[in-house]
Amino acid sequence: TLYGPRGIFEASAVLFFPCVGFDAVSTMAEETKNPGCDIPVGLVGSMVVTTVLYCLLSLTLCLVQPYGQIDNNAPFSVAFEAVGMSRTKYLVAAGPLKAMTSVLLVGVVGQARYLTHIARTHMMPPWLALVNEKTGTPINATAVMLAGTAVFALFSDLNILSESPPFSFSCL
Repeated sequence: TLYGPRGIFEASAVLFFPCVGFDAVSTMAEETKNPGCDIPVGLVGSMVVTTVLYCLLSLTLCLVQPYGQIDNNAPFSVAFEAVGMSRTKYLVAAGPLKAMTSVLLVGVVGQARYLTHIARTHMMPPWLALVNEKTGTPINATAVMLAGTAVFALFSDLNILSESPPFSFSCL
């Protein structure tokens, strides 16, 4: 455990990564009816909810278990087990699976929009810029990004994926 300025900067870096997905929201501006109002409200609202949830989870953990006894690898699972709620640790351990899925899907949504914009400049094949007339979503770019993400996930070691900050299991 690090204390002082270095610890503050490392904690800030870890807390920064959950906010990275918010940039994907801004790439969807052309799919909203009133982007000038909807995007800022969505971004600020989701940031407030996320910050409040982080603070509540930290407060809960500190109330359940003394700071010195918090396990760095699985704080919530171990804390629930320490207070006699051993079955709850399995429910809590499912959190990272949902988090990984959400991060992958949000990443694909944002990346597909970036790929669409790049294809519009003809730096990528123009068929990637095609947008569905009914839904307004970039179908080809989304399919390419989903396939690319699936191939990357298939050939990557889970330990490598789980150690990067957005997928970190240290929140449990």
